[in-house]
Amino acid sequence: MVADYYHSDYSPEIARDHKEQLSQPLDMVNKHVESKVKISPSTYQISIKNLENHSKRITIPVYYYKNQIVKLNGSTVKSNESSIGTTIIKIPSGKSNVAISYKYYTIEKISFVISIFTTILLIAYMIKPKNHKFMH
Repeated sequence: MVADYYHSDYSPEIARDHKEQLSQPLDMVNKHVESKVKISPSTYQISIKNLENHSKRITIPVYYYKNQIVKLNGSTVKSNESSIGTTIIKIPSGKSNVAISYKYYTIEKISFVISIFTTILLIAYMIKPKNHKFMH
């Protein structure tokens, strides 16, 4: 199961000593919530129900990065980093939908374009006909 596999390559340094908490279900990490998680290649989606009569901060077992985008019921909200490198958000009482994704930094986008351009130039150089001059 993917949730049981610990990915240390891109984990924040602070999270490396707490890998067991990253594989725990959301309702085990937080009291008085019920949740259903759906993970796609680009987004971590949660249907969550806060059983308390007030809003509360919850810890989501997903790495926190500065380029993180958190949407709560369709609106972008602020997220914070927990003491173990995971994501903390504030949710209202009742049912909510949370979606967590990450945006690329500008430098990452530029690097991607440079890589594609360089690859195209390399392929063009390799397949272009070579003009050989023979000496007689």
